[in-house]
Amino acid sequence: MHREKTGAEESLDEWMNRANECLRAQNFVGSIVWLRKCHEAAPESALYLAMLARSLGTIAQYENEAVELFQKAIDLDPWKVPVYLQFGELLEEMELPERARSIYSKLLEISPTNAKAHERLALLEPDEDGEKRSSRIPHLFGRKN
Repeated sequence: MHREKTGAEESLDEWMNRANECLRAQNFVGSIVWLRKCHEAAPESALYLAMLARSLGTIAQYENEAVELFQKAIDLDPWKVPVYLQFGELLEEMELPERARSIYSKLLEISPTNAKAHERLALLEPDEDGEKRSSRIPHLFGRKN
């Protein structure tokens, strides 16, 4: 049985397509516009919220909002592994290693064998001299200041 899409579903699909086009072109400001529309139309969607947070995180002035939205996305769907990874990476980029460790540790509670979380935690641990073992990770999309 095939059902027709509602106007709202068609709008969401169109906005998501436009957001994805912007993301492919690394136009994060453009993607924010379309992802905000998606989130407003479907505020219960952890996917739209996480994608919006990810795009906001590429722009320094929106980092704090990105942190809030990542946390809301996790609250909405605490089983989405990629959200934890992206959130942890943003926190590392913001030079908040304790918070990043906390997020990676929470991820390991739901996915104990997650190699990326284990890797990031190991790199965030200080070495014998008290220095962090890794330099800051490159941001997923590249930063805009």
